[in-house]
Amino acid sequence: MKYKKLPFRKSDQKVFIADISKAKKILNWHIKINYKKGIENMINWIMVNA
Repeated sequence: MKYKKLPFRKSDQKVFIADISKAKKILNWHIKINYKKGIENMINWIMVNA
């Protein structure tokens, strides 16, 4: 993959941590696919829609 690294912007996040425990508790929401399948689906979607 080729990419161009840009300088850090004032508004950029330094750290991101996703915590889905609140959604699980309040909405009774659960993950349906694992992260590997999710990445594969995202790549396939990009290939079709880019």
